[in-house]
Amino acid sequence: MMHQHIVTAAAVKVSIGSAGGNRIAQFLRRGDVVPEGVVKEQLKRLQRRGLIAELPSTEEFEAEEAALLAERDAAEVAAAEAELQAKIDAGIEAGVAKVLAEREQADAEAREAADKAAAAGAQAPPAKAAAARTTAK
Repeated sequence: MMHQHIVTAAAVKVSIGSAGGNRIAQFLRRGDVVPEGVVKEQLKRLQRRGLIAELPSTEEFEAEEAALLAERDAAEVAAAEAELQAKIDAGIEAGVAKVLAEREQADAEAREAADKAAAAGAQAPPAKAAAARTTAK
């Protein structure tokens, strides 16, 4: 399989045709694909000088594209998992905060009820003393 080349310089002149026959000069601009018929030696010389570059084969291109897509998909999955974990963590924190607030409220209400009961008990005479007073009359 013949590899294709692309022009990387601003312009390149190539000769198309066999070394022993008539050759036709063709001028190519940056981004043009070098046509078939250019002698291998000229392709090698132009490539060494950095005027053209070899294009990857279709199989190489597809393999590279598949690798890039897999990498992008893996990054998207990792980002989605991180976002989900952040939501889960935020939900857990909110739930813990709610439970702690409810527990604190319940404790405050229990202390208030105990204080009221203690205050009511201090004001009222003890039950035995009140009963003794009632029977003594």
